[in-house]
Amino acid sequence: MIEKYLMNIIKDRVKESKSSSIKTMREPVNDVKSYIRYTVNWYTGKDNTITVYASGGFPPDKYDFEYQYPTYQVMVRSSDYGWASDVATLINDFLHKYDNDNIFTVYSAVVNDKIVQGDTDWKDKLLEKATEEQAKSLEAFRVYQIVSASEPLRLGVENDVMEYSLNFDVTLTRMELDS
Repeated sequence: MIEKYLMNIIKDRVKESKSSSIKTMREPVNDVKSYIRYTVNWYTGKDNTITVYASGGFPPDKYDFEYQYPTYQVMVRSSDYGWASDVATLINDFLHKYDNDNIFTVYSAVVNDKIVQGDTDWKDKLLEKATEEQAKSLEAFRVYQIVSASEPLRLGVENDVMEYSLNFDVTLTRMELDS
């Protein structure tokens, strides 16, 4: 539902933190790891990856079908163990109770056979240039809250790469769009 949007705000936050005065945030130490690979629902690199997975969720309330309760997992992988820990903590602190003044909307559409997601400004720009098919594929989700299910979980080291798992519970509704 909103995994690409989550990846985009994580990417922006990590980039912003690298250029700010946050003392715990630093670049990975090896030249080989001078970049971070961001992916959604799969990962292609073995080192310095941040991946957002849509991981199912909870059933709707028995008497109130309006709300949906998807869950998302964020995996942080790096051979720089300190960096992996710092980034996992940064993401957890940023997304836990992320509600952007309590409520925000994520828009999703199919563009060139790929799902793309963004906020209201993004939607307006998309609709200016959208084909009829792209406009018909537009969906909206009202996100009420993102809550961390736990502190970041250190999964351990595999092939000299530290892995952290972060899990988030989301409350949202699918919105009707004006035609």
